[in-house]
Amino acid sequence: MSRLRPYTASLLALVCAVLAAGWAWSLRGSAEKPALPLVQSTSREDLDATERLARARIAADDTDAPGAVRLAEILLRKVRVETDAGHAIEAEQVLENVLDSQPGEYSALLQGRLREALRHMQMAAGATSAHDPESLAWHHTQVGNILFQMGRVDAASRKFARAQHVFPDHPYARAGLARVAAARGA
Repeated sequence: MSRLRPYTASLLALVCAVLAAGWAWSLRGSAEKPALPLVQSTSREDLDATERLARARIAADDTDAPGAVRLAEILLRKVRVETDAGHAIEAEQVLENVLDSQPGEYSALLQGRLREALRHMQMAAGATSAHDPESLAWHHTQVGNILFQMGRVDAASRKFARAQHVFPDHPYARAGLARVAAARGA
């Protein structure tokens, strides 16, 4: 079975942690600050509007962990929409800034535990609206990627196929199915 490059595995762990933390923070809310709206779609307008709100909160308080996590989540969504890896780099910097001022801030950590990442990504996939098929397909592929890393090739294949069903020709689902075929020697 082929292994993911260290950078790819790190980016995948970052994505999983950011999405899980963002989801957890959106459920928990904050008594001091109003919760940032959830991104309902991957339209440029929705992403840009929520990004502006998150940036304004961080400008007012650069230790605002919920704002930083939401901004990182938005930036990672923009990586998918705009295919600009610079957004992923900025998302990492935003979270590192929070960790510099609050070293133990749980919502900004990347734990590196596959079982926990899988659980959180499955929760995120389950919470994703059926009205956002691209995001739903992306979440299924991320679950598939984690399962693949864990050596669960058949389960990963099912998740990649599910992503293809939800959003035909999704590039990450196609890549995942190609990795499965390579692992199986096909």
